[in-house]
Amino acid sequence: MPAPRSASQPPRLLVREPRQQRSHDLLARLIDASRSLLDEKDFESISIADIAKRAGVSVGVLYTRFPTKDHLLVHLASAFADDTAALMARKFADERVAGLSLAELAELYFTNVGQAFTRHRRMLRSITLLVRTTEHAELRSIVQRFNVAVHSRFAECALRHRRLIKHSDAERAINFAMLAASATLREMVLYEEPVSNLARGQAAKAGRECARLFTAYLTCAER
Repeated sequence: MPAPRSASQPPRLLVREPRQQRSHDLLARLIDASRSLLDEKDFESISIADIAKRAGVSVGVLYTRFPTKDHLLVHLASAFADDTAALMARKFADERVAGLSLAELAELYFTNVGQAFTRHRRMLRSITLLVRTTEHAELRSIVQRFNVAVHSRFAECALRHRRLIKHSDAERAINFAMLAASATLREMVLYEEPVSNLARGQAAKAGRECARLFTAYLTCAER
């Protein structure tokens, strides 16, 4: 018999991938239904019954896969992290970025991230709010995994332009610039920060502006 969990060891919420095709098809339908609903309203406004109805299954069947909405959110977050990491790995493959300037690399990175944020705005807003306001260890772990997988490749490519970086510690400067520009992009796209005056559908424009912010910081001489 396994030892009982302590208060510091909450149960894992990430649903394991099913082995049987029938179960796999059910999971796909539930995920598709959830994503479809997220195109229409915030995660907090979506009920389990809404998801079951959209997927064409009973609430009881849904509960066999996702006992709570947190289980569903964690699964959506994990899938987003994996899909976006795979996308950025393709975008930043050596043969595709070998001839790009620092500014072009930054634009490629931030416009793609901005578009990904836009497509999944409501889900990501719920995730970031939970991570900010609770000790949600599993979601925090997924966010950290996403950051490492998505950001590290871009940082590696940017570091190849070390000669243009006007800071004594180029790697640290890249990380700082990435943090500042990524946070700005997140606020503009996910939260539609009013001061940004960003209209819907302008994620690419926001990405380009954040790319300029990133590049300007790195190429501005230290004082």
